[in-house]
Amino acid sequence: MDSKIVQSTKWSGITEILSKLILPVINLFLARILSPEVFGVVATFTMVTSFAEIFTDAGFSKYLIQHEFQDEEDQELSTQTAFWTNLVFSCIIWGIVFLLRYPIASLVGSKGYETEIAVMSLTIPVVSFASIQLALYRRNFRFKQLLPIRIIACSVPLVVTLPLAVILRNCWALIIGTLAKEVVNFVLLTVKSAWKPKLKYSFRKLKSMLSFSLIMMADTFVIWLTSYAGTFIISKALNDFYIGIYKTAISTISVYLNIIYTITAPVLFAALSRTQDNDIECKYIYGQFQHFVSFLLLPLGVGIFVFRDFVTGVLLGEQWGEASLLLGGMGCALSVTIVTAQYNSDYFRAKGKPYFSLGIQVLYAILMIVALSVFATHSFEALCIARITVTFVYALISCIAMNVFMKVSIVGIANNLFWPSISSALMGFLGWSLCNLRDGVLWNVLSILICIVFYGIELLVIPYTRKELLSLSQIKRLIKRLKAIPHK
Repeated sequence: MDSKIVQSTKWSGITEILSKLILPVINLFLARILSPEVFGVVATFTMVTSFAEIFTDAGFSKYLIQHEFQDEEDQELSTQTAFWTNLVFSCIIWGIVFLLRYPIASLVGSKGYETEIAVMSLTIPVVSFASIQLALYRRNFRFKQLLPIRIIACSVPLVVTLPLAVILRNCWALIIGTLAKEVVNFVLLTVKSAWKPKLKYSFRKLKSMLSFSLIMMADTFVIWLTSYAGTFIISKALNDFYIGIYKTAISTISVYLNIIYTITAPVLFAALSRTQDNDIECKYIYGQFQHFVSFLLLPLGVGIFVFRDFVTGVLLGEQWGEASLLLGGMGCALSVTIVTAQYNSDYFRAKGKPYFSLGIQVLYAILMIVALSVFATHSFEALCIARITVTFVYALISCIAMNVFMKVSIVGIANNLFWPSISSALMGFLGWSLCNLRDGVLWNVLSILICIVFYGIELLVIPYTRKELLSLSQIKRLIKRLKAIPHK
């Protein structure tokens, strides 16, 4: 188990870093070619397709990763059942979207884009097909084999979306590019996988999987609701320009911050799932992942907030100036929620108790919808502040739930985040002071470099963090503990 975790983290890290570097580069150009209104229109399409994908997957992929099967035959039958169920449901749901494209377009505020919604929805069956293949790769820790597949798939927009954006200058460039990316991803996963679809099915297996998967589906639905509630509310209260500003700001900063999360989360979930019967080991693995990741994420989030105007200009361009507050604030908020709420959700699911995660998500969704509905009528700035505040509250609620239901001490979580938080806050104060001295591109670049060096010096000056950085004793201890866990 210890060698699998180390190797999987390495390959997952390489994969996510390279893939996440490709997408931001593409978005740097797209944000300067296409207007915020175009991104706003496509955001409403994505809201529809991502909602439909909730029901096509039904949580089967997480079931295949988390569940301990009796033998290979049991796993094979469950996998085949999950695949064919996904296939049928995804085709049915695409058909429903196609038939109801006119009322759906009117509902999400995209009247006149009915054909675009129908074409964009073709991603529903394609993504559904690929989800089972991807789950098997992750269950078996085959992150090395995912590297070329992810890189090729993420490179598709470079050769499809960008040229079409230059030629068409409308939403079709994003629609065709997204569809092409998902098709390539599905084809490569299928070709490279040792598992192939066969004519096997078991209603008994479907019933047992649904008992777990329906909870996961409900959890995913609520996550979708919190992600797209703002898009839906803005589509009713404001125009496509602000939809584009809202969704693009959040999705852009999420891409960068989630590089670190997506490197560790698949490995963490798989490791916790394999040790789910041992509370001590689960808590230890969770705590160590949280502790070390916070040293990277928290200063990044603080830095994004302090230099938000400069970061927005670099990532999106001058026409996106109104996105600055939301992009910077969500950068700081997401850096906290990733190492708390998102890791906590992985912990609940790996322990076979996704209903706790579901309950937290429901409460988060309620707070989000109420806050956005109230403040959308005031101003876009007020809506942004409400969105950021609720995200911080979500992190706090999740930590309380971990303490109540999983007996993971809030004090322990606070200790994991203490030194990264202190160091990041001091670095942020320095950055804020530098921003108030002067302005300009060169000064901002120099200030960011000074903050990075200052943060590194802080970690070396503080005895506790210096010991960890120089000796890596905690990592060695983690590996030693994992060696004592028998692999199932």
